[in-house]
Amino acid sequence: MYDSMKCVGQEEGYLKVCGRLDLVLEVSQGIATVLGGLLAEYSYFWCYGACLVIALLALLPVLLMAEAPSGEPAVPVSERQEMGAPKEGQERTGCGKKQGAIYFGTCKETARDVVRQHFRVSGQILLAVGGASCLGAAFSERFFRNWEPKTVTAAAVAIASALIFYGFQNMPLSAAAFTAAGFFNSVLYPIKSDALNQLIPSGQRATLISVDSMFFPWQ
Repeated sequence: MYDSMKCVGQEEGYLKVCGRLDLVLEVSQGIATVLGGLLAEYSYFWCYGACLVIALLALLPVLLMAEAPSGEPAVPVSERQEMGAPKEGQERTGCGKKQGAIYFGTCKETARDVVRQHFRVSGQILLAVGGASCLGAAFSERFFRNWEPKTVTAAAVAIASALIFYGFQNMPLSAAAFTAAGFFNSVLYPIKSDALNQLIPSGQRATLISVDSMFFPWQ
């Protein structure tokens, strides 16, 4: 939102707009808490159904949004013509934005283009990681029965090594390391859960495991 306002020279009004947006969010959350509680009393189906419908409706305006130029300074019309930008009366689909005598940016993508690019690249990597994670979870018990404590050490070393490989900033290497980390993370999770259940008394198990589950993504 700040970048969009900056593109049209209205960044000084960001604080006011942000405050109004926060007001809308707070009011909406308050109303949702009351209505969600009423729906939950009647049926959780309607509660989750309403959340799903709202999420789908929220996607519509998001897909129609356009990415703001990435911090590019405004360029006068005379200068942008020298830079090869379209002259007056000419159009170039999806590129730049004219506001008065100022030309903002060189080319901007729509949110739909960004989503498509993410699916083209990230979707393939995450698919590989998801498959590796499924294999890790499936073979977790077998690994632990064969190597027992060594499994925990090997998984921890593999995940730490993956973090090191990220530092090389090489896409194929990082993708392979990410996939390996997902595999060993899935191997480690059931083993850790089993160890905690054996160590924690029944009276405190539910509370401590709930707290641990919130911290696990950062461990």
